Amino acid sequence: MLSGVLRAIRGRGLQIPEDVSVVASGHSELVELFTPPIAVVGWDQAEVGRIAVGMLLDRIRNGGSPEARSVLVLTEFILRASVGPPKAPCLTARAAE
Repeated sequence: MLSGVLRAIRGRGLQIPEDVSVVASGHSELVELFTPPIAVVGWDQAEVGRIAVGMLLDRIRNGGSPEARSVLVLTEFILRASVGPPKAPCLTARAAE
């Protein structure tokens, strides 16, 4: 999805982070190799896989109970140069309304 977002931003002639900030979900080579490097919200994908398999096996062992469960997974935010301060509101546009 990130590559499509980056294409759309470029297609509109926008600059990162001057015009728009970008934060990706999950680590990938693209977030580090893109210029500027992309900020990311990440998590341990192997741990998420272990949790999912454990929940699936538990459901199979307990006769397929559809009981909903919540799981909290530790996440991290890695700030990179793709995030900038918000632009000041355009007073000219408001005056025209």
